[in-house]
Amino acid sequence: MERESVKERRSVKMRRSRKVLFRLVLIGFFIFAAVRFCFQQPILSKYAKQIDELQGQIAQEEKRAGQIKDLKQLYETDEYKKRIARDRLGLVEADERIYVDVSGQ
Repeated sequence: MERESVKERRSVKMRRSRKVLFRLVLIGFFIFAAVRFCFQQPILSKYAKQIDELQGQIAQEEKRAGQIKDLKQLYETDEYKKRIARDRLGLVEADERIYVDVSGQ
């Protein structure tokens, strides 16, 4: 009988020590998680700021791409090509008269 009571006492002590150990491990984990969360907040804020900046840059580049597309459409028109040929190369239409300034001024 005495051996059984000693064994029961030991098993009760083991259960108690396991419960205490489990609680300590659980508390330690929650403390670790809280500290980890606190240290990661500034990093997350920094990344959120970077995301905002990059989204702003994306919006600017999309606007620029739209402007380039509009210019491309303008450059492909015949009217623009004629205007450039007239200004830079001196293009003259068939029914136009050319006047030459001979005064030299």
